Amino acid sequence: MKTKRTIRMLGMAVGIGLIVFVPIGSRADKKKNKQEQAASQITKVSARFPTLTQIGDMGASQAKSGITIAVAPVEYKLTTFYESRVQRVNPKFKEALLQAHQPNDIFVERTCIPTLKVMPDRIRFQVTVSNQMPRVFHGAGLVVQFNIAGKLVATDEKGYSELANSIIPPRSQQQFEIFGPDLNTLPEQGALSLFFYDVVTNVDNTGTVSEKQNFEWDFQFTGQIKEQEMEIPPPDRVWVGPGRGTGACMVGASLAQR
Repeated sequence: MKTKRTIRMLGMAVGIGLIVFVPIGSRADKKKNKQEQAASQITKVSARFPTLTQIGDMGASQAKSGITIAVAPVEYKLTTFYESRVQRVNPKFKEALLQAHQPNDIFVERTCIPTLKVMPDRIRFQVTVSNQMPRVFHGAGLVVQFNIAGKLVATDEKGYSELANSIIPPRSQQQFEIFGPDLNTLPEQGALSLFFYDVVTNVDNTGTVSEKQNFEWDFQFTGQIKEQEMEIPPPDRVWVGPGRGTGACMVGASLAQR
């Protein structure tokens, strides 16, 4: 009798153990899964990556009288970053109770938006000017223009101010960067022409300009869609006040390039 009673008690103990421990493990697994889902989300971001290929018979370097000018597109790179968007929201009960804050603080939610961008974000060329004249070369008076897909594009003079203000001694050269329109304003593909007008190419013995010429380079422009995977961090919900902002988004870099 004692043996049977003992077996029944052990069976009850084992059964009770199962009832106690299985639900606890289940709740812990659910909590872990929720935390993993909130902390790890991936999205794809994209940008149109530009390629400029020179076309036509004219080379990258052109010589006219005493001046030689060479142009080359700059190297473009993809850059990942996060845009921070902040909006005012109502705090939950625990957020209002447990997070330290001052009476005049406000509660906000900060979201980090993954972004892929091409840098530089404008059409840019590196320009090398070689002066073989016996006199100093002055860039003053020259004009730079861009023609894209058969249309003349308005060019900001600031985009070539260093070239226009250049002073190059005889038998020497200097390099400059010029920039044109924003990449986002360009078509998916098309012809792109770069013009330099009224470039001083010769002067007489008194230093008076005796010749000006124009330079032209033609390119084929194409934009290819590039994609990368980036992490989406969970939103931050915090109290902010004078001298205490949300700070910048601190998230890992892109995970993979396609």
